[in-house]
Amino acid sequence: MSSNADNVIFSGFEDTVDTLELEEATKAFCLEFDPLERDAMIILRDDLTGAAFTECHVQAERIIKKGTTDVPLDPDEAPEYRANRDVVYSHAAFERMQQDAMQGRKFSNIVCEYSPGKDRPLEVIGGQHRFEAIVGGVSAGVNVHHGLKVYFNLNKEQRLDVQVISNTNISVPTDLLDRMFATIEGTDLREWCQKCGLLDKGRDFADMNKRGNPITVKEARTFIVNYFLGRAIAPDKFEFVETTPIVVESGTRNPKLWSEVKENHAELWADPGLLKA
Repeated sequence: MSSNADNVIFSGFEDTVDTLELEEATKAFCLEFDPLERDAMIILRDDLTGAAFTECHVQAERIIKKGTTDVPLDPDEAPEYRANRDVVYSHAAFERMQQDAMQGRKFSNIVCEYSPGKDRPLEVIGGQHRFEAIVGGVSAGVNVHHGLKVYFNLNKEQRLDVQVISNTNISVPTDLLDRMFATIEGTDLREWCQKCGLLDKGRDFADMNKRGNPITVKEARTFIVNYFLGRAIAPDKFEFVETTPIVVESGTRNPKLWSEVKENHAELWADPGLLKA
């Protein structure tokens, strides 16, 4: 470990890396949130992505006052679409979580990105149910410290990685992961679905395949892929070819079929036949 300041310690960073901006962001975070560890804030580096983060403890009132779960997937290109799942208020596990918070439970590993300059600079990426439980605890007068994992100065790829990892567990639907991956690809799929009526204007893909929900990314990709697969079959061969629709893989960043269609049909978003189909 090497220390570049009295209260900021960098671990896992090469000596040639300029950590000045990280140091400034960390000090700004300390001023706003007064973490217990501020006398020795350790900034770690994720060796897989290079993302910088710290683990610390902050009082509930500060978390709620300057924190938010209303976090965009891509703040630059698609700021209107959210990263988090909807909070399931009626779930028994969440109800228990609320009760625990009101009795002084100290939660941990609430994953956030610190975005200085915003009204609510603590953007909760993972742990929105715990955040909402803390809100209830604060309203009941409980102001204990909670554990945060705070990321600093994320780029677009690092932000997506954190969002995916923070929302990956056995109970998270792959449709939510698909929506995240689709957002990082750009806005083409969403805008095309809105244009042709598969999605209402301004509406995002569903994070779970359920009756009454909007279309999912997997369903939209599957529709497009099978359109091009079908178009490639000669009319006089159609009755001799297996034409059962193929479902595009879900829960992975670059599904093989979807990647092949995009590569082989660069102008697919302007294809009049696809739009009409």
